[in-house]
Amino acid sequence: MEKWVGAFVFAGLFLLAGLTFLVDDEGRLFAPRGKPYFAVFASASGLSAGDPVWIAGVKKGFVRAVEVEDGAARVEFLLDPSVSLYDGASASIRSGGLIGGNRRLVVEPGDRGKGPLEGRRVAARETAASVEDVMERMSAAMSEIEGAVRENSPNIKATLENLRKLTDRLEKGEGTLGRLISDRELYDSLKSASADLQAGMKGFRTLGESIEKGEGSLGKLVKSPEVHDRAASALANVDEAAKNLRKFSDDLSAGRGTIGRLASDDSLYRKIEKAVDDLSAAASKVSDSKGTLGKLVNDPDVYDNMRKAAENLAEFSERLKRNEGTLGRLLSDDSLYQEAKGFFRESRRAVEDAREQAPISAFASMFFSAVK
Repeated sequence: MEKWVGAFVFAGLFLLAGLTFLVDDEGRLFAPRGKPYFAVFASASGLSAGDPVWIAGVKKGFVRAVEVEDGAARVEFLLDPSVSLYDGASASIRSGGLIGGNRRLVVEPGDRGKGPLEGRRVAARETAASVEDVMERMSAAMSEIEGAVRENSPNIKATLENLRKLTDRLEKGEGTLGRLISDRELYDSLKSASADLQAGMKGFRTLGESIEKGEGSLGKLVKSPEVHDRAASALANVDEAAKNLRKFSDDLSAGRGTIGRLASDDSLYRKIEKAVDDLSAAASKVSDSKGTLGKLVNDPDVYDNMRKAAENLAEFSERLKRNEGTLGRLLSDDSLYQEAKGFFRESRRAVEDAREQAPISAFASMFFSAVK
């Protein structure tokens, strides 16, 4: 009998030890097992133990506990052993429906390429506001609006009264805006202007179509290849001129060429300055009647002599023109010209005869000298 009692006690102790391993921290028997993780949130409002954990839209675990740790909410959860988390995994708290409902924990598994998650802590992401938070914020905003309306009630009433008066004036056609709204003549004018504007737009559209087709002078200017080539050639010429101008400015800056030397050569500048000074000095001497040129310019006697010489020369030319005097007769009398011409002809013949008789005269002189 004692043996049976001992066996029964031993079996009870064995069963108690087994139950110790099967019961979780919440006191639940045969609680599901999984990989333990945790995340720390600034607030875990509405989330409680037992709420589901979702991954990629699939329920893969549950919240094990929600505790306060250093002023923050520590949420511990279990995941299905088949689920693996990687580096960069995160968790956030979401509402179960559009109008609230149970909260749930949503886990992002992270980047598989970065390797498995080290440790048990999962980064907490910003948690979506709960319906209670939204309602609380809306209530606070409504309270602020109500206070502002109450504080500015006189101004609001005055504004509404002014709006009522304005609408009354508009309805009666008073004021500029009222006339714009109720004046039939103004309406007709606006309608006519609108019609004119439409006609103008139609004209512009027609003009655009003509230009697109290459019709008319403007169309030819836009579409003609010849005009395009001329414009391109003109632009090329302008570009070439700009390059030449730049080269000229570079040469001028570097002191190359005549103009460059004029612009940069100090010695040439000094020579020009000296020439100008010399010219100024010469002009001063002329003005002061110094030197030959100064006397010619300023001496009245020289001027009178030159004037008399010019008069004598004019008189002499008039006498020549009238065939007066020997030179005048030589210039105009053809008989004297013929006589002079005959004289020079006879003289040339005498010289030629003397040249021909010269050998005979020389021979005769030699002969008579020998005889003697």
